[in-house]
Amino acid sequence: MTKRDKLTEKILDGNSDGNITFEEITQFLLSRGYSVKRVRGSHYHFRKNGAQPFNLQASENGKAKRYQVKQIRDYFTK
Repeated sequence: MTKRDKLTEKILDGNSDGNITFEEITQFLLSRGYSVKRVRGSHYHFRKNGAQPFNLQASENGKAKRYQVKQIRDYFTK
């Protein structure tokens, strides 16, 4: 299993929302064809033509926010 597969499994299984780093969630979106269209302060705006946009903000501890991980998981598992 590749690192990319492990990361995908970690994000989509829903058991570790609080342990996913901002870097991991960023890599996940970039590997799915998203790009960072704008960074304004601590807010990163990810876009992809024909897909739902995501606006992410890292927590102070470097982790992704739980509700943002859930939004991304819900979108990719529907």
